[in-house]
Amino acid sequence: DELLLLDLVDIPAEQVEPGQVLIFTLKYSNKGDEAATNVMIKNPIPKDTVYLVDSASGKAPTFSIDGGKSFKKPSLLTYELKTNDGKTIQKAASPDQYTDIRWVIPEVIPGGTGKVSFQVKVN
Repeated sequence: DELLLLDLVDIPAEQVEPGQVLIFTLKYSNKGDEAATNVMIKNPIPKDTVYLVDSASGKAPTFSIDGGKSFKKPSLLTYELKTNDGKTIQKAASPDQYTDIRWVIPEVIPGGTGKVSFQVKVN
C-alpha cells in the first residue's frame, strides 16, 4: 500500500549556535486511492537539542525516551533510578531526555495533506 508520503521540509542552516531555536515541519499527503487511517508520523529529536515544551503542533503528540521503542504522553514518561541504598524509584522524564516525537493522524483522505511541527533549542 502506497497510501502515504512523508516529506521533511528541510532548510539547511549554515551555522547553528547554542541557544538557537529550530523549527521542524513535517508535511504529509495521501497519494493513494483509499483513506489512510491511524497514520503514524515519527521523527527523532535531533542530537544536541532539547524539545521545547508545548511547541508541537497537531493533536496530542507522544514522546519517547528510549530511541523510539515506546511512546507515551509527557505526563506518563518515567524511568527507573537506583538510589545509593539500592532501592529503585520512578522518576518523571524531562524534555531533555526525549529522543523521539510521534503523532497519530486518525485519517488522511485520498489526496489529503497536512503538516505537523515541533521546536527544539540547540544545546
